[in-house]
Amino acid sequence: MSSSSRSLELKTPVVAEVPGGPGRSPPERSEPVQHWFYGEGFGGFELDVLVYGSAIKEYLHEGRTYVEGRKGSAYSLQFHNHSARRLLAVITVDGLSVMDGKTGNYKSSGYVVDGFSSIVIPGWRLNDETVAQFLFSTTFGESYAAQMGKPTDVGVIGCAVFYEKPPVPVRPDYYFMDEPNVTRRFGEKLRSVKSTTSGLSELQGRAQNIGTGFGHQVGHRVVRVRFDKATETPNAVLTIYYDDREGLKAKGIDLANRPKIYDPNPFPGQSGCVPPPGWRG
Repeated sequence: MSSSSRSLELKTPVVAEVPGGPGRSPPERSEPVQHWFYGEGFGGFELDVLVYGSAIKEYLHEGRTYVEGRKGSAYSLQFHNHSARRLLAVITVDGLSVMDGKTGNYKSSGYVVDGFSSIVIPGWRLNDETVAQFLFSTTFGESYAAQMGKPTDVGVIGCAVFYEKPPVPVRPDYYFMDEPNVTRRFGEKLRSVKSTTSGLSELQGRAQNIGTGFGHQVGHRVVRVRFDKATETPNAVLTIYYDDREGLKAKGIDLANRPKIYDPNPFPGQSGCVPPPGWRG
């Protein structure tokens, strides 16, 4: 079963409206929490936190990805679609939809991303023209979620990914001698969706030093486009947790060490001949 969304397209991004009204979110998936996912369509997806335009250092701990938030620093989110398929990326920060500030669920707003493309999301959407920058708050209480009375999910960034429903082939009654006019506008990479659903249940008992605040207003224009989801449940859920340095240490994260990443060698046996015993060259 598919769902249809009305989305917007900025001169780069866009916003959409999801029909159907409020509803319950599907049960949480049991797959490992991570900030990347290998999907179909010759690739996967990746979510990064950018500060001054560069991805910040990540720490792996007990199957989760963490980043250090430095108080007062503005940040952006970058989503990479390494697959060939067009998709919808539904983004939440501290449990709230970045499109309307409501409690996030799988029917919340998001951005449409073409295959082999990426988008940068700089903040909380105010309207079709501007956003308020994401900002690592100085204190937990200064986070946008805490100020809006929804503090229980502060400290997590999420992205639910939905593939687009493939168009149904229609057999024409006759054939064109020339190629018909293509109405798709090239360069459309971002679009978003307006939420119409209720929120997820809150989680309790979690220590967190900082959250994401409501920063300065910056330009980020969007346009509405149509998007039909292939499924009601996401094809992948990407998650990044964050806190300040002291908070990460309290969670048992070793900030001094970063896991070494092995670069696969396409010819691992191509290392030359092993000299015989006693050979001196």
